[in-house]
Amino acid sequence: MKAITIDKFGGPEVLKMTNVPTPIPMDREVRIKISYASVNPVDWKIREGYLATMIPHHFPLIPGWDLAGLIESCGKDVTSFKVGDRVFSYARKPEVQWGTYAEFITLDESVVSHIPESINEEQAATIPLVGLTAWQALHDFSQIEKNMNVLVLGGSGGVGSFAIQFAKAAGASVWTTASKKIGTMFLNWGPLSFWITKVKVSTARLRVRLKMDLILSSILWVEKPLKQATSGSERAVSLLVLSNPLTRSLVKVWVSDRVSYS
Repeated sequence: MKAITIDKFGGPEVLKMTNVPTPIPMDREVRIKISYASVNPVDWKIREGYLATMIPHHFPLIPGWDLAGLIESCGKDVTSFKVGDRVFSYARKPEVQWGTYAEFITLDESVVSHIPESINEEQAATIPLVGLTAWQALHDFSQIEKNMNVLVLGGSGGVGSFAIQFAKAAGASVWTTASKKIGTMFLNWGPLSFWITKVKVSTARLRVRLKMDLILSSILWVEKPLKQATSGSERAVSLLVLSNPLTRSLVKVWVSDRVSYS
């Protein structure tokens, strides 16, 4: 099969189109013919070797952790799928080598899901990594609860856009940050408390001072201000430090340029 592979760590120049053996499914695995593979920031970090000390890597290495496609064959013990099923998956494996930038991949059936009828394969391929990240940040790390005030920093990004919808589904009052140009897309998801274009922890030029029960950040520049703004007994989580999240901190966020959509 054709695949994009790397034989060493480096920049974009190490990516190349090659022919590699088509994988054969084990007893409880399915082989998926990949229709779409989305590209995530973690892919270039793997390519550069930034995760090599955290997860075992092997060359030749096929990047990619997200996919959507069709079941092409099944192992003898597979019970949940049949040939031709539309599926999607977060395809990260314990060791990094056989990713989704390829024509086929084999995965244990337990990590594969049917694509809902309401979306197509292209849309489904964009969901797994960012959707799981947002869900785990809100539910596993932060224990989101009904009626919380939740601020999602970077709401128009992949993780942020899912976090907004998950938080609303959990019964929270959701606030977010985005530019006015991009922020109009939030209207499609129902009313937000409001959207904010700037967040400041300095006391200069303050317009609104809010108390948030939970703040979720996936933005690099806000990491230091987020720490400076926390004290007390409520919750915050930064996706940049999930191994040491800012939990149970009272978050006081200073906000300017308020736009109401309630």
